[in-house]
Parts: sequence; C-alpha cells; structure tokens
Amino acid sequence: MLRRVRFADPSDSSDISEEDDVDDVDDVDVDEGAVTGERRVQTLPRGAVTGERRVQTLPRVLQWDLGAVRWIVRQRESSPLLEALIVSTTSRSRLQDITLLLWLVFIAMLPEFGLPYLWICLANLLVVGVLQFMAQVERPVDLDSSLLLAPSCTDPDTNGFPCVDSHMAIVVLLPVIQQTENAAVQLVFVGIIIFISFTRLCLATRFVTQVVASWLTGLTGIILGNHGHLVIKTYRLPRIYHTMALLFVAAVILAVVGTWVENNDSRILGVPKQDFMDVLGNIMASGGATEANASRSSEQGSSARTRQFSGRLRQAADEDEQDIDDEIMGRKDSFFYLMRGIRARQLVAKRQRRLRQAQAAMRRAAPTHPRPFSI
Repeated sequence: MLRRVRFADPSDSSDISEEDDVDDVDDVDVDEGAVTGERRVQTLPRGAVTGERRVQTLPRVLQWDLGAVRWIVRQRESSPLLEALIVSTTSRSRLQDITLLLWLVFIAMLPEFGLPYLWICLANLLVVGVLQFMAQVERPVDLDSSLLLAPSCTDPDTNGFPCVDSHMAIVVLLPVIQQTENAAVQLVFVGIIIFISFTRLCLATRFVTQVVASWLTGLTGIILGNHGHLVIKTYRLPRIYHTMALLFVAAVILAVVGTWVENNDSRILGVPKQDFMDVLGNIMASGGATEANASRSSEQGSSARTRQFSGRLRQAADEDEQDIDDEIMGRKDSFFYLMRGIRARQLVAKRQRRLRQAQAAMRRAAPTHPRPFSI
C-alpha cells in the first residue's frame, strides 16, 4: 500500500517519521509490507518533484505531447545507431548542424529562382526569429532536464515555437520540390525536411505540435511571400532598389559579425570565450616582448660595434636570437594549449555520451516493475 508522508530536507541524515513536523518538506512514498513488514522510503530530488508538478499544470495537449517526446527519447536511447546518427548530425554550432544543408541548397538554387526567392527566405527568417524571441515558449528539455542528450548538441539560445529550422526547411525546400520533376529528388528533399524536424524531437528541443505548427507557419510564409512579390512587382521598381536592399542586408550581416568579434564571442567556432582571450593575450604579450628584445638587441649591437668587441657582439646576438625563438615558441604554445583544451572538451563529451549509453543499456536490462512513486 502506498501513502504519502512528509519528511525533512533530503540532506538531513536524521530518521524520517510520519510525526515529524517540519517546514521544509517534500513528497515521498512509503511501501509497507513489501518485504516482511519493513517500511521502505524512496525520496526524489526536489528539482524532479518540482518539474513533475509543473508538468501536471500543463494543458492536456502538452502533457500528451511531452509523453510523446519522452517516448521518442526512449527509442533514441534504446538504439545506439540512432543516437550516434543524431549526435553526428546535430550541434549547437550552426556550422556543424544538419541545418547547414538548407543554406547550401539556398545558395545553389539562388541563381535559378532569382531575387524573389532571396527576399522571401530572408523575410521569413527575420519574421520567424522575431516571433520566437517574442513568444518565449518553453521546450520539452526546459520542463524535463533528464531528456537532454548533450549540451554540445543543443542550442541554448532558442525557444520552443516557432521552430526556425522546421519553418525554414519548408520555406527553402518546398519551392525546390515544386520546381523539380524528378520524383527521387523530391523524395530526398522531403526526407531532409522530415529528418531535420525529427532531430529536434530526438533532442527534446521541440514538441510534436510545435514542429507541425512550424510547418504550417512555413507554408503560410511562402504564400504571403509570393503574394507580396506579386504586389511589389506591379509597381515596377527600378533595379537600384534591389541593389540598395542588398547593400543594407550585407551591412547588417557585417555589423553582426563585427559585434561577435568585438565581444570576443567565438562560440560559432566551438572555442570558449576565455580560451580565445587567453590566446590573444599571450600573442600580444609575446609580440610586445619580441619588439622589446629587437630594440634591445639593436642597442647592444650598436654599442658593441662602437666598442669593437666582436666576441661580446656575437654572444649578445646569440642570446637575442634565443630570446626571440623563445617568444615565437610562446606563441606556438598558446595555440597548442588552445587545441589541447578543445580536444579535452571533445574527450569529455565523448565520455559523457558513453556514460549515457551505458545507463540506457542498464535501464533496458533492468527488470520491469511498477514505479514506487507516483504524483
């Protein structure tokens, strides 16, 4: 028989009883009569209990949606091949993610579709990014942190709806699907759309309803974009307007990149900010020391020449060359430590993936029994 009791903070090592009257309490379950009348108490972490309580307050649709995402995550954990595929095709860096394929297709098809295709894609990207920032919708991984696969695979700067990747997959690839007449090529692009959305479900960064709704917003974006293009086309604007708009877009992109450089934000390259600044600091310090050594060597060389001490001049020159070599090696050491740090983080991420795979294998091998705790 299961009944709910109150207990003090889990960190307290004192005995927990039903009569304890404490302020800081949490939920436990007591299983009486399970083993020869002994009482077994199972405690849950406070964060897990709080997360489950938040889940219970969600609408029924989102509760079902979260259950569907949890089932997909369990299937991913039970299949090492699927998990390896998801890890290898997703990344928090956009340069290493499967969505990079969208922009390669976009660049390849731009000469075919022309400027209308460019403006429709850019306008959709801008609008969906602003909508996501304003909506601030939570993701499954925000409600249940145990669904997180790896920080290196999850973008921390995104929200749940609309899903930019699913939206832009429709906007970029649907015109290509309509343009081509080859059924095999059409199936390939449809598979890319489905796979991109499927990776977001496997990473627990989107709900199923968020993915489907993002497909619908992408279709709506294409319809509105085509309608806007037809309306603007009736005005017969000179080509100079397109040129000015392209220059404005290029200026915005350069401003964003310049902001990243100014803030030393190199996450897009997979290099932490502190390592990036340390390497630049070491290079600048070694550069200043090299200049000082060069000036000092010139002064010593001139004084040696005036005094005509050839032996001392050769000795000073050898010492200066050694100092310069040491500074150059210092610069190389800076990049060496940077690369070693990157490899160390990759090794830690690999060990974490192996640990999660081992835990998933243990859960699959464990005997199935009813959970002793339920909310």
